[in-house]
Amino acid sequence: LTPTAARAVMGDYPVEVVRHVEVSSTCERVIAPDCATMTIHARSEKDNLQDAHGSVEKWVRWVQQVSAQHNVLQDDFCVHWNVSAGTTKTNISATILVTFRKAESADAAFTTILGRASDRFSVEPLKRFVGPDLVTTMRRDLAVLAAESAMAKASAIAAACGMRLGTVVALSEVPGGTLPSITATVQAKWELLQDRADSLQKR
Repeated sequence: LTPTAARAVMGDYPVEVVRHVEVSSTCERVIAPDCATMTIHARSEKDNLQDAHGSVEKWVRWVQQVSAQHNVLQDDFCVHWNVSAGTTKTNISATILVTFRKAESADAAFTTILGRASDRFSVEPLKRFVGPDLVTTMRRDLAVLAAESAMAKASAIAAACGMRLGTVVALSEVPGGTLPSITATVQAKWELLQDRADSLQKR
């Protein structure tokens, strides 16, 4: 329709033309490990099972005490026993696995335990990892940043077209990445609004 014909049909009432703009935005962040696991080995060789077990158990209890001082929960402390009985001697070993939810606690405990290392008591280097709680928090924050970035892009596109953003009609968030790097991609679709009467008058 020509502007004159359009006015004859619609009158002079403003009519909004609805179009859409789809935008995708991705944010990425590298997360520093906030947790760690420590593996300790204790062993003993005695003439009988009871003495050998008692010797190793002392180490286990001590490590447990040190761990508790650094806020290690009971569920994060695990011990695996191994018994080997020979003709004259009995060998018992224990592998202690401790999970620390705070990296600084792991460092302090590691220093204490390493100070007692011997040929029958040893500790492996700390294995650091990103805890699930931190990942969840970071993903949520990244999704918000990605959504804000997507909206900024959409607003810029709308302004360049002489239009304005309307209602969000579709929104999705896709997490991704491989630790220690994670990403969040937000895909969004907005209505683009413009006054049709104004645009017709300009023709």
